[in-house]
Amino acid sequence: MTNTTVLTENLKHIKAEGGQRSQNIGKIFRVAFTEAAGEVKAGTQTIRPFAKDLADVAAETAKFKGQEVSANVRKAFAETAVDEEDLATRLQLKIQAIFKALRDTLMSSWSRDTEVPVLPVEKETTAETHDGITVETPAA
Repeated sequence: MTNTTVLTENLKHIKAEGGQRSQNIGKIFRVAFTEAAGEVKAGTQTIRPFAKDLADVAAETAKFKGQEVSANVRKAFAETAVDEEDLATRLQLKIQAIFKALRDTLMSSWSRDTEVPVLPVEKETTAETHDGITVETPAA
C-alpha cells in the first residue's frame, strides 16, 4: 500500500464514522427536543389553571381596592375643610386629605415593615443602608 492509498482509506473511514456520529447526534437532539416540547406542553397545562386563578384574584383585589379608594377619597373630599373660607387653604386641605386617604387605603393591607426575603448572594459583598434600603455591592 502506498501513502496515497493509506490516506484515501483513512479519509473514507473518517468520513463514514463522522457521518454515522452526525446521524446519532441528530437522533439524540430530535428525541431530546420532542421530550422537552412535551414537558413544556404538560407544564403549561398544569400551570395555566393556577395562573388564571392568580390573575382573577389579582383583578378582583384591584377592583375592590379601586372601589375602596374611590369611596375613601370622596369621603375625605366631602368632609375636609367645609368651614374654611379661604379658597386656597380649603383646596390645600382637601388635596392633603385626598392623598392621605389614598395612602391609608392602599397601604392598609401592606405594611412598610413587611419583610422581603433576601436571596443568598454567592459573591462576597458589602452591605450599605441608604434611606432604609440595604444595597449590597461587590467587596473590593
